[in-house]
Amino acid sequence: MSRRPDWEAAFLIALLPDGSWAKVQVFGGPRTPGRHCLSAVEGMDTEPEVLLIEASPAEVRVERSTPDRSEFEFSLRPWVVRAPGLDWTGEVFRELTLKAQGIEAVARPNPSDVLRWIGLPGLLTYWTAFAALTWNGEPAVGLVERAWGAQTRMPVGRLARRPWRWDVLVTGDLRGFAAELRLDLGRGLVPVRAGARLPGGDRVRTGRSLRALGLDYEAHQTTPVAEVLDSGGFVGTSWEGSVAGSALTGVGFREYGGGR
Repeated sequence: MSRRPDWEAAFLIALLPDGSWAKVQVFGGPRTPGRHCLSAVEGMDTEPEVLLIEASPAEVRVERSTPDRSEFEFSLRPWVVRAPGLDWTGEVFRELTLKAQGIEAVARPNPSDVLRWIGLPGLLTYWTAFAALTWNGEPAVGLVERAWGAQTRMPVGRLARRPWRWDVLVTGDLRGFAAELRLDLGRGLVPVRAGARLPGGDRVRTGRSLRALGLDYEAHQTTPVAEVLDSGGFVGTSWEGSVAGSALTGVGFREYGGGR
């Protein structure tokens, strides 16, 4: 980033073998108070926010705070994400340590396991790095994510209300993973971007859909919904599928908006 973007955000998602999941979401808000951000489709718009969510099959715990924009710090290299009560630092493809309100997580992203969802310089950039993760001492799979982009006077959240869905899948041995984004382009939800490193692969492969990458799957809700989005939310899943005739199962995570 040659100049500071109008807004920045960082995310850590943890998927544990027992079906529990967690998400840390840090959004610094727009550079100009009252402006809208292109992140509004995921509920991050005019106000800075720190969101901490932990979910099990039995319950969901959500903690939300709204610090002043001046209390955030973001850097990519070295990795720095700070807000009141939260410290996340390290080197992005070595080791990242996050501490926040009873949470301690250590992530080790792999540079071969990066999925770039969108890259429009000056407008919107968003990427995911899959990572080996320990979450409060427990082994897990992590998604380390950064996003940044432009602000606008237009109410983006109200203009982009078509349904969407994002699925993350992790195999039961925590060695394979996949993600797929679906959008409603006028004829229902259709896949538009996917990536996966499945058993036997050595890096993320990308395509329009997981089916095009050889994975057919079906996911089922396993945790209560964290209702943190307008007409949507975050939820844990279990899934079963197949690759080249071989059966796969595992745990997952879903974000959706505009209804399911």
